[in-house]
Amino acid sequence: SGAATARTAFNEALQAYRAGDTTAAAGAMHRAAEAWPGQWVYTFNASALAARVRDTTRALHWLDRFAAQGLWSPTFATQGAFALLKGHPPFEALAERVRENAKPMVRSQVALTVADSMLYPEGIARDPATGAVYLTSVRQGIVLRVRDGGRVVDTLVPASATGGSTLGVAADPARGALWVTVTALPRFEGHAAADSGRSWLLRFDLATGRATGRWDVPGRANHLGDVITGPDGTVYATDSRAPVVWTVRAGSASIDTPVTHPDFRSLQGLALSPDGRALYLADYSHGLFRVDLATRQARWLAP
Repeated sequence: SGAATARTAFNEALQAYRAGDTTAAAGAMHRAAEAWPGQWVYTFNASALAARVRDTTRALHWLDRFAAQGLWSPTFATQGAFALLKGHPPFEALAERVRENAKPMVRSQVALTVADSMLYPEGIARDPATGAVYLTSVRQGIVLRVRDGGRVVDTLVPASATGGSTLGVAADPARGALWVTVTALPRFEGHAAADSGRSWLLRFDLATGRATGRWDVPGRANHLGDVITGPDGTVYATDSRAPVVWTVRAGSASIDTPVTHPDFRSLQGLALSPDGRALYLADYSHGLFRVDLATRQARWLAP
């Protein structure tokens, strides 16, 4: 696959660079960027290495790609390789675009405030029927219910009912359910080392917080993260350690993995298409994927 080819070329570039062969490193990094141009690490380093070997055309090409993705790197200003291009008008124009990408875009406003500075919030969900907002906590392993813009805050689900770091959360008002993903992380106050690598999916009553179901992920090399519910009641949860999406169908007592792909690296957020036929997945390393739920086929969405 493109991702596998890119990773192989990237490792070759690292080995060549460490061996002092910058020309070979630049060539290998160029191949990595060509195989997976959506991965900024490849495009940025392909540009820097090309600049180092004075391949201006490739350096500008990959820096243009990097800037077009709206990206910025804290090492850009200190990257010595680019010093060779300073004063060159095309480079200066691209450098300005990269610097512009670093400027904050303040287009938001505070929706609610929670006073607990040790909450370490992770997931957030809103019940459109009541306006209640639900927050999970990596550290405390609870689910908070926040109402009236933060003026009313109560613990809907205590840590004793979750047993680990609460991460993703999804409200399903139609079925009166609240779904929560839990992973055994050391940052959880009550973490037990024996639980490391385990994840489970929990269902609670949306109004009372009463536990109504639990689905344990098999194995000990998982990290459930985000979760959503479909219009038919199917629940989808991403796994950032295993290349799969876990699902629980309405009324099912089992948790399944109908969606997997070798290019899934670290799955994060997810969303269904308006017609419910496709699942969109954000991958920490590889960008966005679209999964056809009828065929289970996944394809990478190029920027």
